[in-house]
Amino acid sequence: MSLEKIHTLQLIRSRGIGAITFHRLVERFGSASEAVHQLPEFIKETQARSVSLAAQKQAEKELDTINKRGFEAVTWSDASYPEALKPLEDAPPVLICRGNIQNLQAESVAIVGARNASIQARKFAAKLARELSQAGYVVTSGFARGIDTSVHEAASNGLTTAVMAGGVDIIYPPENKNLYKSLCEEGLCVSECPLGEAPTARHFPRRNRIIAGLSRVTIVVEAAKRSGSLITARLAAEMGRDVGAVPGFPGDPRSEGANSLIKDGASVITSVDDVLELLSSPFQPRIMHQKQQTTLGLELEIPSEAVENNEVEAKDLTSDQKMMSLLSKQAVHIDELVRGMNVPVQDIQTALLKYELEGKIQRLPGNRVSLKEPGMEEYDYYGDYAA
Repeated sequence: MSLEKIHTLQLIRSRGIGAITFHRLVERFGSASEAVHQLPEFIKETQARSVSLAAQKQAEKELDTINKRGFEAVTWSDASYPEALKPLEDAPPVLICRGNIQNLQAESVAIVGARNASIQARKFAAKLARELSQAGYVVTSGFARGIDTSVHEAASNGLTTAVMAGGVDIIYPPENKNLYKSLCEEGLCVSECPLGEAPTARHFPRRNRIIAGLSRVTIVVEAAKRSGSLITARLAAEMGRDVGAVPGFPGDPRSEGANSLIKDGASVITSVDDVLELLSSPFQPRIMHQKQQTTLGLELEIPSEAVENNEVEAKDLTSDQKMMSLLSKQAVHIDELVRGMNVPVQDIQTALLKYELEGKIQRLPGNRVSLKEPGMEEYDYYGDYAA
């Protein structure tokens, strides 16, 4: 076990540090090991009471348990970490895997959809998965009932990856016990959660951004208007990935989400050839904060008026106080803060890191920031979509 791997796990398991904060700390200090070394003094200087560094022995024990149980921890600095995830500012610092980790580096297509999917939708999703895997692509989904299960069962040659919402050792739904065993032997199961962590509502949007991040193309087969599948599609679009949808009968509520995506510009998928055509175009991963509007016409919340309409007199405030006065519970892009403050972006980033560790603000994908309310999670901005 390398020290960098241990310190990566130690840092991400620390109270008050999520994926985005992890990457800010590594960017500031140069590595996870150096961040762990300097963080106690930084916490002391900034009085960041909401942050508590996990013990190194705790991380060592977790890694030892992972290895003894036949799992593998793939961390941010490992050569086996998926290149497709690296451009994302909320990329998971650690992925706990069981199965063929070579799937992480292979070209992937995500197929997602409704848990209560129709028989025809399941058959079509299975056909896509089978033909894509036969063509050499890894098919990625979320191990849920319905479309996800059909996709994992149909993929051949072990070319399927299940991104799980809880610990990678927790089989949910329980009826997928045999599928889980098959995936661990031939495919891949992966999660950013610690072993033994039960899946809860907040885990599903986090899982969805990994599904989208791993994949060149995301295909939605059946989905209601407000569903987890639409989270995955939206995130894929924000990442600059291609999004496709299978058209459905207009009167079926399970088709409303997919049909809506098509209206907004998603590619129509009626056969595997439509997916292969999308895959034939050059792939250039996009860092999320470089994309302010998705290809599906979904506007990100970047309200410039949050800065422009602020009436606080800057001359009466310190630089940090002025920055905090410009923030609200509504997310604002950091570029707007830079313009409103008229100070170097490095100074803004340093102040944001300080207040982030103090638990006063929340960093969001898309290079946005907002004041943090008690009990807020890093991924609250995904909304109240279903799993």
